[in-house]
Amino acid sequence: MSSRRATATLRLVAGALCLDFTNSLDPRHGVVAEEYLDSYGALVGWAVHAGGLAPADGRRLVRLGRQRPAQGRHVLARALSLRDALYTVFAPASGARDRDDAVAVVGEEVQRAWLHTRLVRHDEGFAIEAVARNRLELPLWPVAHSALDLLRSPVRGRVRECAGAGCGRLFVDTSKAARRRWCSMESCGNRAKVQRHRALKG
Repeated sequence: MSSRRATATLRLVAGALCLDFTNSLDPRHGVVAEEYLDSYGALVGWAVHAGGLAPADGRRLVRLGRQRPAQGRHVLARALSLRDALYTVFAPASGARDRDDAVAVVGEEVQRAWLHTRLVRHDEGFAIEAVARNRLELPLWPVAHSALDLLRSPVRGRVRECAGAGCGRLFVDTSKAARRRWCSMESCGNRAKVQRHRALKG
């Protein structure tokens, strides 16, 4: 399976684009982690899959990435740096010093995103749109805007890290009791139930 196809298999469970972006290394704390963003094309594929890019923009950027491979590798390196910084910023257990360094990385990408976006009005309201749709860093801008929105939102305090062994996925806990533990009951939650059942039988 190619990496671009693999991104389409990623479950979007976080409740925020920037957190789904952090979950593209899966499992984050596992012995063997699958790197879904192993090429510029995979980055674009993830952005389309997650709703950060329109499919037409994605197809155009993939073509441009092939024409500008060195620039594509540079953007991918920025994307991976941003992903690590976002994890550090939002993971509940991150240390204050590490978080300050990570905020600087996120802030730089937010600033770059604003330089290439504008506020526009539609029939249904207002939206932020990119003004330079041929720039290879276009996939990073919706992630940066999502991070800024979440950092300024009261739900930031509801960001959780999955309790599954080695998982490390982040998500916004929107449950009424604010006691959600798993990124998904179908994956980590179900595995934990199976392990508890085996322990009781053993």
